[in-house]
Amino acid sequence: MNISEVNIELKGEDLESIIKEFLDIKELKIYNITINNDEIIIKGNFEKVISLDFEGKLKIKKYNEGKIEAELSGFKVSKLKIANFIRKVILKFALKTLSDKGIIYNEGKVIIDIKKLLLDVPYVDFDIKDININNNKIHVEANNITV
Repeated sequence: MNISEVNIELKGEDLESIIKEFLDIKELKIYNITINNDEIIIKGNFEKVISLDFEGKLKIKKYNEGKIEAELSGFKVSKLKIANFIRKVILKFALKTLSDKGIIYNEGKVIIDIKKLLLDVPYVDFDIKDININNNKIHVEANNITV
């Protein structure tokens, strides 16, 4: 089935449900996702050698050629604010696990490759025409949808 275009509004709990359903990474547990103004706030736990509770804040900056570029606007580990250089080291290590899923962290930016991320979602393919955050929701305009 082909669909030409669709507009989608996602709340934090919708995004959380999608991630839990399709992004299976044993080291990563997502507890809560909220959208506040222009930020996506993710609370969870990452366990590799040690267990770290975290809160990360992302701001979507742009979408280009199948990739969403977001800025990491805040990151706390175990309710402690940490210095930028330490945050970068921890994030680089933690997000390396996500790179095979299409999520890459590089110098304060998170790049999400939608096509690579969708490889784990059976029977669905689409292109994103536009994405933005407004009224505490993520607004996605998608086209060329194949189900």
